[in-house]
Parts: sequence; C-alpha cells; structure tokens
Amino acid sequence: SGETGFDVGGLINSLLPDGATKVPTGLTITLNNAFMAYLKDNTNNKFVFSIDMGNGINLSNLPLVGKLFPKGKTISLSYQIQYASNEFTSAQVTDINGLLPVGVHELMTGTGGTMPEGLNLAVSMQLGEEILSLDLDLVASGSSSDSNVVTNADGTKSIPDGQDPVVVKSSGPSDDVKWFSIQKSMGPVYFNRIGMTYGNDELTFALDASFNLGGLEISLDGLSVRSPLTKFDPSFDLKGLGISYSNPTMEIGAAFLRETIIDPVYGTYDEYSGLAFLNVKTLTISAIGSYAYVNGQPSLFIYAALNYPIGGPVFFFVTGLSLGFGYNRAVIMPSIKKVQEFPMVAEAMNGVGLPANAGRDVLTEKLRAIHSYIPVSIGQMFLAVGISFNSFKLIDSTLLLVASFGNRFELNLLGVSTLKAPSEAPTPLAVIQMNLKASFVPDEGFIGVSAELTNASYVISKDCHLTGGFAFYTWYKGEHAGDFVTTIGGYHPSFNRPDHYPSVPRLAFTWQLDSHTHIKGDAYFALCAHALMAGGHFEAVFEKGALKAWYKVGADFLVAWEPYHYEASMYVNIGGSYTYHFLGTHHITIDVGADVRIWGPEFGGHATLDLGICKVGVDFGDQDSTEPEPLTWDEFKTSFIPEENLCNISVTGGLIAEGTTDTDEAITIVNPKELKLLTDAFIPSKDVTWGDGNTNQPSNADSTTNFSIGPMGGNLSSLTSEQTIAITKDNADQSERFIYAVTTKKAPAALWGDKVSPGTNDAQFVEQTFSGLEIVTAAESIPEASQVIDKAFVQYTTYTEDSAIAWENRVAFTDDETSDRKDVINTSIKENSARDALLGYLSSEFGISGTLDLTDTIADDLILDPQVMS
Repeated sequence: SGETGFDVGGLINSLLPDGATKVPTGLTITLNNAFMAYLKDNTNNKFVFSIDMGNGINLSNLPLVGKLFPKGKTISLSYQIQYASNEFTSAQVTDINGLLPVGVHELMTGTGGTMPEGLNLAVSMQLGEEILSLDLDLVASGSSSDSNVVTNADGTKSIPDGQDPVVVKSSGPSDDVKWFSIQKSMGPVYFNRIGMTYGNDELTFALDASFNLGGLEISLDGLSVRSPLTKFDPSFDLKGLGISYSNPTMEIGAAFLRETIIDPVYGTYDEYSGLAFLNVKTLTISAIGSYAYVNGQPSLFIYAALNYPIGGPVFFFVTGLSLGFGYNRAVIMPSIKKVQEFPMVAEAMNGVGLPANAGRDVLTEKLRAIHSYIPVSIGQMFLAVGISFNSFKLIDSTLLLVASFGNRFELNLLGVSTLKAPSEAPTPLAVIQMNLKASFVPDEGFIGVSAELTNASYVISKDCHLTGGFAFYTWYKGEHAGDFVTTIGGYHPSFNRPDHYPSVPRLAFTWQLDSHTHIKGDAYFALCAHALMAGGHFEAVFEKGALKAWYKVGADFLVAWEPYHYEASMYVNIGGSYTYHFLGTHHITIDVGADVRIWGPEFGGHATLDLGICKVGVDFGDQDSTEPEPLTWDEFKTSFIPEENLCNISVTGGLIAEGTTDTDEAITIVNPKELKLLTDAFIPSKDVTWGDGNTNQPSNADSTTNFSIGPMGGNLSSLTSEQTIAITKDNADQSERFIYAVTTKKAPAALWGDKVSPGTNDAQFVEQTFSGLEIVTAAESIPEASQVIDKAFVQYTTYTEDSAIAWENRVAFTDDETSDRKDVINTSIKENSARDALLGYLSSEFGISGTLDLTDTIADDLILDPQVMS
C-alpha cells in the first residue's frame, strides 16, 4: 500500500499473456491494497486482480440528511477495481474470498453470483447491518457541458464576451447513471435507489432519497457524493429539495434549486431559486425568489402573490394582490408576445402552477426563467406591485407595475386582460385576451405603449380566430429623438418598417366556416412622422370537389397632410374555376376584377378592368395632380412654424434656483463654474454666429446642412437659416469667456427634406441637422476682492480664573501593603505545585528537561519599596 499513483491498465496489461486483449490505459489511481488470485486447471488458466480504493465513504456527511441517521448506524460506500481474465463461477469466487486476509475486501459478484470477464468497478454499500453489492462497467463517460463554456488555462471557466450567462449542470450526475434499487429506510430517511457513473476520472454516486418529519415530507434532488479515483477525496452535493405538508385545513409546498451560473460580467457563482405556496381554505399565497452572493455582494429578489377575493365595486372587484422587491437585480422586460411568460405576471395569474409530481426538468425550466428575466446586476434594484381584478364579471385583468432604479431608472407596466361573454357559459360566444406593455425609459428618452391579442382570442366560434395589436412609441431624446409612431394593426403593405418601430400584427380574423368555406379579413391604421396609412381587406373562398369560387376586395390609403395629398389603391376580384377530366385534365376559370388608383387634390385616378382575356384602362379626373402642389412660404409658416419659442435656451448645468423679482421679472441663479446652457431651434440652421461675430458653419463633422423645406418643393439652394448667439454683461460682449459645441438632432423629412411628398419607404428623417449650441464657461470664474472685516469683530478680552489648576490629595504608601504583595508573589511564583507537575510531564514524555532557579529575593525584584512616604 502507499500513496503513489499508477496506471491501472498498464499494471493489468503487464500481467496478461501474449496475444490477450489489452485493457485501455489512462486510469491512474492511488493504491490502498491489492491482491491477485490465479486459478489453474486442465482446461483453462485464469486470474483475477483486485485493487482496494479506500476504507469507504461515510454518508453521514451527506447534506441535510446525514444528521438524521439513528445513533450508531450509518451508510457507507467502499469500492474496488476488479479485472477478471475470464468469467469466475460463484463457487470459485467463494473459494478465493475464503483465502483473503482480514482487512482486505472480498470480491464482488454480478448476477447469479458470478464474476464477469473484463474490467469492472465493484461497490459495496452498507446500510446499518446490511451489505449490498453493486457493480459498474468501468467505461469512462463524457461529461456534458454548455457549448459556449470555455475552460481557461488556470482552470477557471468563462464564456466569450457578448454571450448571455449560462446555467451549468457540472456538479450533477450525468444522463448515463446506472441505477440500483435500494428501497431501504435509515431512521426517517428513505433511500429509493442509488446511481453510479464514472467520467473524467471521477466516480459519482447519486442518491434518490426523501424523509418525513411529523407530516413534513422533504424530497432531495441531486443528492450525491463524488470522489476522484486518483485519490480518496469525497465531496458531497445537494442540488435542490422539495417540501410538502398538508392537513385538513392547510397545504404547504415549496421547491428549491441550486444552479451554477457562468456570467461574462460576474464570473461563476451559485444561484438558489425557489417556488412556494400556501393554501388555507380559499386563500392562496404563492411566491418565487432567488438568492446569489456575487463579487462580495448579496443579490436577491422575492415576489409574493395573494389570490383571494378582496372586494370592491363591480367594475373593479379586486381578486388578488402581489408585491416584489429586488436588490442587485435587474428586470428584463419581455416582448409583448411573452408577457404571460414573465415570471411575476405568471405568478400573479396562475400561482406556483407546478404540475403534480413535477420533476427536476420542469422545475429547472421555471426557475431558469427567473434568471433570464431577473438576472444579477450589481447596483440595480426594483420594486414591483401587482393587482388582479374583475370588471362586471366579464373581464379578468392582471396588471404589474415595475419600477427599476439604481444604475438606470425605468418604469414598466405589464398586464393581461381576458373578456369572456357570456362569462358563465361552458363555451363563451367570444373570448378576447390581450397582452399589455407600457414603458418609460428616461435614459433613452423613450415612451411606449403596446397591446396585442393572444392566440386564445376568438368570436362566435373557436374556429374564428382573432389577431391584432396596437402600439404608440415616441422618442424625445437620443438616436431617434423627435420620432413617433401610432399604429393599430400594422403598416401599409409597401412600407419598410424601421428597426426601432414596433412590429404589430394585423387587426384580422380568419374563420373556417365549414370544410368548404373559409373567410378572412384585416384592417390597419398607422400615423408616423411623414405619413398616415390605413387600409383593409376581405376574402371569401368556397371550394368543394372540382368547384372553387372566390371573392376578394381591399383598399390601401396613404395620406400626407402638409401639403395635403392623398393616394389610394383599391381592388375587387370575383372568380371561379371548375376542373374536369375528359381525355385529360382541364380547367375552366372565370376571373373578373378591377383595380382603381386615385389621388388628389385635385381628384384624379386610373382604373383597370381585368376580364381575364383582356384588360381595359381608364383615366379620370385631373391627371396632373399625382404629386401635391408645393406650399408658399406664408402657407408653410402658418401651418408649421410656431409664433413663439422659435429658439429655446435652457440651463442644463449649474442651476441653483429660479424665481421672480418683486416686479414679476424672471430671475435665474446659477453657479458660474458649472454653468451649462443649451440652445434648441425649431428650424434647423445652416449658419451660426457666436463669439467674434463672424458667421460660421457648424464645425461638428457629424452635422449636416443638407436640408430644405419639403412642402415648399425641397430646393436646397433657396433656403438660408442662421442662428446667432450673443452673451453680454452691462452691454459689453462676454462671448470669449465661453466655449461652444454644436448639438444636432433628427429633423422630420416631411418638413425639412427635399421632396414635396416623400415616398412610402423614403427616409423619414434628415440625420444630424444643426439645432443649437452647448455653451459652457471657458475657465473658472475669477474671484472678487475680499470684503473688509471690522476689527472689533475679531477682538477678544482675557481674564484670570482663580484656582483653575490645583494638586490632587495624595495617599501615602505603607509598609504593610508592600509586605502583603511580596507574600502573594512568593506563593504564586516561587512555590507553585501545578507548574512543577507540568515540568515533570514535559521531562518524562518529551525529554524536555531543565531547572527553574528562583531566588529567595524574587519578590523583592518585582515589588519595590514605597518611594513616597507620609
């Protein structure tokens, strides 16, 4: 025996005869003890080789359950590697075991008491007084890992930059566990089965266990012990647990899970997440939560929902409340389609919602949603308040308001409303279910409200499906400042939606009336920075056997408001077809339709009649008004230019106070050192004058002067616009005491573009137009002269205080006190039996000897005679 590692395969191969099948090498272990038995007979010579790997793993160290084992009883595991050159019978194994010395584990056998040929891992499990024999084919199994996890040179794990955090199952048993039924109890702990697997030079034992304490049942998930085969170093693990308790008046349930998270920002950490619920008669409280300790900071959140009819007026009858809090946690808002999947909304609507006997995979999926939507974010916090209510017993709604603050402020409202009419019917005539989402993000200058029908919506029949959505988005600063859009049902078919515009489904229905008839229709409306769009379509199709008939009609409108112009395209199509077979397959089709395109003002258009065999086109109205007439300056000014506040000046830094004088004159007090002014003109500028009075074009390379007045014809060369900045004090120019920087913003192309009527997919904005200047002080303000201070303010007068300092009364030492102290020293130091006994023990046990020489005057050396006498 010893601690030296060696290759098991190499050792066994050295014992095999020439020509024998070799054992794979690469498994290096530390030997505890080993033996070899050789059997020789007339027909077959064979041997068995056994390596004992340790004295056993005591499972009393298992988390949570180990302490519950009865006193004096435990569960232990011992394992050994066995190699048999041929199969050994049960009798042969018994004979070999009888020859083994005390302290060496006997050979373990498989089915029927025989030992199979080859390399095997034999495990014995002792439960109290009972010993169970298990065996595992010693074939290394791979360990699964996430594809984007990278193992670094120092052994740490990470994922590439830009990828999302991942959940790692590295410490749990792999999918190829070999299970053995146990079905034994150890005190209150019940072991159903034990599983074994080997991979990456590690042996893992997984235990399926639970225990019951006074009606409280706890099931253990991922309970395991593992140890490398290269050395005896067991480690214990528990991935999660489930808790249940019930009696006639109350039911409690909970599930908790630990998972390892690899995050590109915060590294690797463990996260503990759980679900819980409490049922008391008609009252149900459900909760979700998560905790992690990351980079020396706790990160947690908890959210609880109460499902109980609280009451209220018939139009707002409250049926539930919820409240949540997050510390060092962010909230990732879901898309409008996934509002009901958001953990806090799902909790408020459905409670815990775990199916009966839900396994680890179901729990893992629900808890991973917590990490996906509510991840760790140091410095970020949130509060969540929710309410569920019913209106007129027809509409059930759940609303959740989430306020995030810390590193970034954000306000979001999520909700789900469901209309059922009639509400009590087994199959309602109509079900309208809608997801709602509203967001206010000051850092991005964004306000958005959207709603969308879910797949559960229908009317009259469940076969009549409804879709549709609504959205209002606006941006008041940032990249898309000045942009907005309002839409119901989407956009014009020819409109290429910008990436930052919401994707909204058509307001539509599809209805399969029967096996032969199908109808559908849709409608939309949209208003954005350069156009108004609206339209609708209807289609009915009948198909039975060889006969097919259809009817289609639709219209799409596009309107520009200044200069006022409209255009529309409409169509109608009626047709039918019949297929017959006579000397081949033949089709008879009749298809009649008309397309009409109109525009104005002045009203004009073109119509096309399609008869199937020919087309006829007809012009009508004014054919010269396909494009709107440009406005005059007076018309444009009256329609678009405000009468006041053409250029605003605001204090964006250094503001101390604002108010008015006694004469109601506005006054602003600022800190000159931190003063920052911002000018913002309604009309973009091509030239700017500041400082020395010279006219300059903006110096910012990102700005543009390539804009005009679209409604007036878009002639770039005919437009001049200039912004002049003057700063004075007592009628003296102070411009040189400031620094100027150009600011830009998007300008609507409908106003400042180069076309009277922008096309559907033309640019909606003129990028980076010059809008103003940011003005800051060039240097710190020069301090003024100090105020004169009156001499009398700093003068002072001295006076005398009698007896301010006096000597304390002293008490003289006495000879009696000194004598008493010396006696104490002689008793505790010079004569001390406990010390003498300790010195004797050191001398006899450890060979430490010496003498302790204490003079008779040691007390005189430690206690001095009094130096102050009475």
